Amino acid sequence: MVETSGTRPSFAGELNNENPKQFWKDVDEYLSNCEDAKKCKRFGNLLKAGSAAESWFEELDKSTREDWDALEAAFKEKFIPKVVQQITDTDLVNLLLQDKPSEDDILTYKTTALGTLPYHVWWANELDNRVAKYKAGQHLAERVREALPYVLRKHVETVTSWKELYEAIKKADAGKMKEEVEFFKSRGIGEGEKKTEGARQGGGKEEKANDSEIKTLIEALKELTVARANAVSSFQRPPIYAPPLPSIPPTSVHSQRASGASGLRESPERRLALVRSNALAPPPDTDEGRKLYEAQTREWQTKHGGQSPNEYRPYPLTPGTLPVASKDCWRCGFEAHGRGNPCTRTKLPELETQWRMTAGFVERDARMRGVQLVTGEAYQAGTQSYPRAGQICVGGQWFPYIPDGEWSSGNV
Repeated sequence: MVETSGTRPSFAGELNNENPKQFWKDVDEYLSNCEDAKKCKRFGNLLKAGSAAESWFEELDKSTREDWDALEAAFKEKFIPKVVQQITDTDLVNLLLQDKPSEDDILTYKTTALGTLPYHVWWANELDNRVAKYKAGQHLAERVREALPYVLRKHVETVTSWKELYEAIKKADAGKMKEEVEFFKSRGIGEGEKKTEGARQGGGKEEKANDSEIKTLIEALKELTVARANAVSSFQRPPIYAPPLPSIPPTSVHSQRASGASGLRESPERRLALVRSNALAPPPDTDEGRKLYEAQTREWQTKHGGQSPNEYRPYPLTPGTLPVASKDCWRCGFEAHGRGNPCTRTKLPELETQWRMTAGFVERDARMRGVQLVTGEAYQAGTQSYPRAGQICVGGQWFPYIPDGEWSSGNV
């Protein structure tokens, strides 16, 4: 009777180069015709001589080496960890983006078992495998889409699931993308200029909308520059910009704005109060936090899809990042890098970047318009400040409103 079957497996215990889980499956198959006692005797011969695995086996108690169930339990405890190392969303996105198509790749093909495929289709299949391997959450699909090169991304609309992303990438017209790559190369148009040029040439709705939003932000930045030039000296008594804030619950504020009841431009202090009270706190970068984030983004898209985020429509924040208006980098959500230091982290979703930029402008404008800056703890990650009627924001904290004529350093 043949006691073994299949290919003889071997194992050295080199966890970076071997798969212990697969080895044990192969052992079960190879020794399937053996009695447990014979399995125990043969098992030691499947470990490479002089290896870490053989040393581990020799140090086991005799009772463990002669009991197949105990031997299996000891092997799995040693070589197959029960706890999988957690990986951050940022690192996971970088893993998923391995071999992502470049513009030159879009002009090429890959030979596979299924035949010759356009590079972007081949890469979509690779991405599908990685998502399954790392069990990536649905909330990362849009972040991966945004990291694609422009000529591919413009053919893939905003997605909420991996299935939508795979299908959209595979449906992208290779012929049209090649024409666009050649068009941009012939005119020497860089990646940063393509969005604007694409919209001018008749790009998608999303790209045109983004161009309009960017122009709006540029105008806001110009206004901010003018405000800085006209800011009062810190040695002068700063005037109060607005009367005390009325006591309005956030839900009433939303409904009032939605119904168009207030068409007047809010004061900077008022807008910052709304940012502070309505902004969502970033969830922790944990399984529960990521599930909460997915639910928040789905709810936001259902309520406000097609609109830009603002203090009345605060966009959910990526787990593990800083709150808005807290000296955060608008591109990655962590601490600002300072001028001349480019952001090298994974970019946030476009809507979240827009929301962080808007909140940042509001916070800067409020600090320059009639508010004396003082020292104190800044708005910290994981906390939320709720302004009450008759308060203004000073240095990241809320203080009682002081009517005109009663202001002095002692009041603060």
